[in-house]
Amino acid sequence: MLERLRDWNRRRKEWNAQHEASWTPVKIRGADGLTPFQRSCEGVLSAALSGVGSRLSNRTIETPQGNEWIRATIGDTDLVVWIHDDTVGIDGRGVTRRFEEWDYRTPEDCAAAFTAYVVATIKSTRARAV
Repeated sequence: MLERLRDWNRRRKEWNAQHEASWTPVKIRGADGLTPFQRSCEGVLSAALSGVGSRLSNRTIETPQGNEWIRATIGDTDLVVWIHDDTVGIDGRGVTRRFEEWDYRTPEDCAAAFTAYVVATIKSTRARAV
């Protein structure tokens, strides 16, 4: 039992170290107030949306002091996505989902899970509309 606990603790420390190493540099704000994570996540999402015949629209950068974030709707849906420096989310009729930094080892993992969920939500919404 003690050996399993030590093994778990070792894996947790490794995961945390990898997490910190990958997230820390992508949370530094640029001159526009956005982070590399926000720009990258928006790019990954835009490319995936294009692949299903949709796009981000009504894009704005919300600018509460020191906490700039991207807000956009998806095409002609009621779905709203937002991209903070460490959290992304989607809201709409019957849909509310958050993807937070500490749930993912890397920013790429977070952006990929978020993008996959958004695309699946769009496909599901379209299937119900038919």
